[in-house]
Formats: sequence, C-alpha cells, structure tokens
Amino acid sequence: MSRFFAFCLLLLVFAASSCSNEFSPEENSPEQEVGLFDYSKMGNHPRLLLRADDFARMQAAKEVDPRLAAIHKAIIDRSDYHLTQGPIVYNKVGKRLLNESRRALERILFLAYSYRMTGETKYLEKAESTLKEVSAFADWNQSEHYLDVAEMAFGVAIGIDWLYDDLRPETLLAAKKALKFYAFDTYLTDDGRIFRESMSNWNQVCVGGLMAAAIACYEDDPSAMAQTIEFLHESNKTHAMTIYNTDGNYSEGYTYWAYGTTYQVIIMALLENIFGHDGGLKESSVGFAKTGQWIMFMEGPSGKCFNFSDCNEPVYPRLPLWYISSYYNDSSVLYKEIQKIDEGCYAKSFDERRFLPLVQIFADASLLKGEIAPPLKKVWYGGETVETHPTVLVHTNMADPKKDYFLALKGGRASTSHAHMDGGSFVYDAYGLRWAMDLGLQKYNGLEEYGIDLWNFGKESTRWSVFRLNNFSHNVITVNDNIYHFDGGSFLDKKFYTERPAALGGRYICYPLNLYTGTDNDLVSPALTRTAELKPLIGAHPYELEIKDEFTACAGKSPKIRWSMATPATAEIISDDCISLTQEGVILYLTSSEASGAKLKAFAREANASLAEWDESNDGVTLVGFEGEMSPGQKWTITTRLSAVISK
Repeated sequence: MSRFFAFCLLLLVFAASSCSNEFSPEENSPEQEVGLFDYSKMGNHPRLLLRADDFARMQAAKEVDPRLAAIHKAIIDRSDYHLTQGPIVYNKVGKRLLNESRRALERILFLAYSYRMTGETKYLEKAESTLKEVSAFADWNQSEHYLDVAEMAFGVAIGIDWLYDDLRPETLLAAKKALKFYAFDTYLTDDGRIFRESMSNWNQVCVGGLMAAAIACYEDDPSAMAQTIEFLHESNKTHAMTIYNTDGNYSEGYTYWAYGTTYQVIIMALLENIFGHDGGLKESSVGFAKTGQWIMFMEGPSGKCFNFSDCNEPVYPRLPLWYISSYYNDSSVLYKEIQKIDEGCYAKSFDERRFLPLVQIFADASLLKGEIAPPLKKVWYGGETVETHPTVLVHTNMADPKKDYFLALKGGRASTSHAHMDGGSFVYDAYGLRWAMDLGLQKYNGLEEYGIDLWNFGKESTRWSVFRLNNFSHNVITVNDNIYHFDGGSFLDKKFYTERPAALGGRYICYPLNLYTGTDNDLVSPALTRTAELKPLIGAHPYELEIKDEFTACAGKSPKIRWSMATPATAEIISDDCISLTQEGVILYLTSSEASGAKLKAFAREANASLAEWDESNDGVTLVGFEGEMSPGQKWTITTRLSAVISK
C-alpha cells in the first residue's frame, strides 16, 4: 500500500472518530464573511512564508553574500546541536510551558530549514520526532498561558508545511490533531480571550501562531480555516497595529518590540506570500513604516539599549528589520545589524534566536551590496499621548561609539502594559559607557511565586511594591518617599522639542508625582516640568548632559524632594552639590545648581540598601542624587549636570 493511500485511510478514520466538521470554529464564532483574501491562491505545500523555489533563491543568496553565508552556517551549527539533544518534554515553570514551546519551535524551524537546504535526512528525522513529542502532550497549557499555545502552534505549523511530503502519515495526522484540539478549538473560548482584543505583543504572537496553523491545515477544512484567517487578521489589524502609534515607537519597549514585531512581520509575510498583500495591515498603522528607525535609535554606544519597562539592557540582533528593510527598500535600518553579523552576534544566543532562519527568507541580498551609512539625523522623537510612552532619543555620532553621546528619555503611564513608575526617566551613555541606567526587568516567575499580583496595574496592586518597578529605582524625582500614583504619567511637550545646533533634547510634563491621598497632590499641577538636553562645550569634551526640573509646592505642604539616578559607576561625594562618578578610568561629575532658595544635599547609597525579600539584588549599582525639603508654596528649579568637567 502506498504512503498516500495509507495517509488517506488514516484521515478517514480520524474524521469518522471526530466531529463532522473537523476544524470548524466553536459555536461562539462570530459571524464572519470570508472574502478579503483569494483562497484559490493557497497552492501546495510549502506555503508558509515561502514557496518551494525559495529554497533555491536562498541557496544562491548565501553563495554570493558572505554575511548570509555566515547566518546559514550558524543555523546549520545550531541544527547539529539539536541533533544531540534529548526529547522535548512537558515541563511547566510556574504557570508557563513557554520555555518548552520555544524549544520545540526553534528545533523544528532550524531542522526543517536545514533539511530543505541540505537534503540530509538526519534533520528530517529529528524534526519529525519533535513533532511527535509535542503532539503527544496532554495539552499546550491553553488554560493558563496562551502564548505557550501560539508559539507551539507556529513551530508545529512550520513542521507540517515545510516537511509535508516527507513526514510519515501518522506524524502528520497527530500534528494536525494537536493543532485542532489545542489551538483551533480554544482560540475563541475564554482560554484565548486574552489576546483577541489585546493591544500588545500578545495579539501579535497569538495571531501569528494561529494564522500559520490555519494556513498549514487549510485543505483539511477550507471554509473553517479561511474564516479563522479572516477573524485573526481583523483582530490584529484593529488592535495590535495601534501599538506602533504614529511615530513608530513601541509602547512596551525594546525587548517586547523584538518579540511582538517578529510575529507581526510573520503575519504580514504569511499573507503576502500567498495572496500578494497583507489585507491592509501596514496601511492601518502610520507608525509601522517608521518603527525600524525607532528601534535603531534605541541602542546606545555602550552596547546597551534604552531598557524602559520590562526590558533588559543588552542589545541583540533584531530580526524584523530584515523584513522591514526589504519591504520598504531601506538598507539604512540594517546599519547596526551588519555590525552585529560581523561581530558574531548572530551566531550567539539571543532572545529571538529561534527565528534566525527567517533572516534568510526576508533578506534582500541587493540591499547588502556596498557600505550602509549611519543615519544623518541626530534626534528621534515620538509618541503623542501618555499611553504611548513618548520617547526622545539622541545620538551625536552614531558612526563612532567612543564619540557618541547618547541621551534617551521617556514619558508614559505606569498603568499600561509592562510599564514601570518611570515617567520622565532617562538613560545616558558617554565615552562608550553607560552612566545613568535603568535596572529593567525582574523575572516574572520568582515574583509570582511570592504572590505578587504582577499583572494588576491598579492603585492597590502589589506590583508596585517591587523595587525595580516603582519610582524608587528610576532616574526621576520622588516626593516624600512615596511611590507615584499608579495612573500618573508624563507626556512630551513637542513644542519644545529641538534639534538645534545649540542643544539636543526635549521637555516633558510629568504628573502627578506623588499623592497623599487619591486626590491631594503635594505639588502644584502640572506637578513637574523636566527639560533634558545635551549641551555643547568647548574643548576636549564636546557635550554635557543638563536636566532642569521645575515645580512648585502646594500651599500648606512642605514636601521632601529627592532627585535620584541609578549608576554602575563608583560614586564619591565631593560636596553637597557635587558627586564624582568613575568607570574604567573615566570620571564624570554630577552637580546640582540650587535656585529659588533650594538647599540640596548630595547622597550616594547602594541600590541593595533596602530591598524586600522578593526583590532581585542590584549588585554594583549605586543610587546617587540630591535631596532637600521645600517650604509651602515655594517654587524650585533644580538644574543637574553630568559632565567630564565640573560645571554649575
């Protein structure tokens, strides 16, 4: 009996033992007219992200471009590593199966690529065994953490589609059955509710994984799968595309940009590869065309990003830029990615490495010919509202990290996705080093084990008891040693924004910093105006950072004010108004100028000085700054400077 007829018999048995409409959405599926896309173009497998002849195109590209050849080698080397590893097993950490979902996705994607590019059956056999392992799981954790389903679904879909003609019939059947029970049967239930109207990375990831699964299984129930694709597309277009705002800044920060945008370009590429268009996704977001520039400006010359919200400091390859550069015919967004390839970063471990083969799919070899120049502009700014976490990003010389002064500021509101109490905060790089830092992410699992209500952003949430998440750890002003109001925030005063030869920076209006009660503010509203600029100097040190904070105490209030900055440098108090900061033989001076009767005193204390049992340590970090007490109704202007020369 041929494999084809054996497969047909298995399908008949499966169909008979299951419901008559195998992949139909649940009864609560919305009324949805299918018709945005021409499904007659679906075609044969492979159809996810590429067609069969695209493998020949990728072979040719890597033969003529050494950088694509280096990425290909990194993929093959990683695939060989996977050949030596044991099976994927069901192992939850806290409430998440996500680690195993990502391991499975990476293994299947890398091995499927390697098999199609080399023809070596060892990669096929390992990929097939992985498909069998995860298809046999009792669930994909759909009831606790739907991201786990989405990432697993994408990996399984790739395995089905790219290896379709070479998989054993029973493996193919088991994989499709798993997609039915754990993905298609759940995305319209309460289990999948969290992503469907989410304006966050959750929508992008879940839509991307499920859409890939629906395309891979299209021929099994064309009507149901088409309806699924249409529904997911509408969800993504209506909700997720708003996250790029009008300027391209991504509200959830650097790390989540990479995660969410990777899946966003997967969604677009899935649709374009089959139908020739993405159904208006890019047109629905003015900011998407600009987001490649934003993420490039987010990286400092220290090798650390502006890691606001739940993000880590290190920079790493940003795979979506290969799609963005190709689609918009814009090689400039690859300026730093080319450097990362040459430095070997693409061959190392990084957050989204499991998607590395996508570079080979998205890369336009013609854009890699010749030298890619750094951007000419020095300042990027954007974000229209508090909710968009408006940012100002300044690079004085992106081409030379040792001469590049990097200033990054943000606004925003703590009550938004992944946000911290950091409205008005900043980071600063000079001489290739980071001086003003953000402590960034604390891992979720540990906090959840302590019972921290981490995903409640409301007023009484225990989330705000975490040091790294509240204002005490950030480069902001604190009033009366109290945390910020959960719904307070700051917005960018664009009327002041400037890229003048005289200064580079912007101004933020911050409110309310601190409340005695739900309505009683310590400072006159708007609570604080913060202006931050890189100002030119004469001599060997061309810039200094100047931050000017202006605010007024309410009548009858005598608030204690603390201006604070986290730094990895060694700090020494020189005087009440001067602190020296030393790193790798470089000394900068943090000074304050007192005005309007302000009397401030310098401080320097370890960031580990007073942590709760659930807080992660912050070894090597010092909190420095100035503090004092205001008189009722008094207006203060605090001017702080960070420079290689003592400047007041």
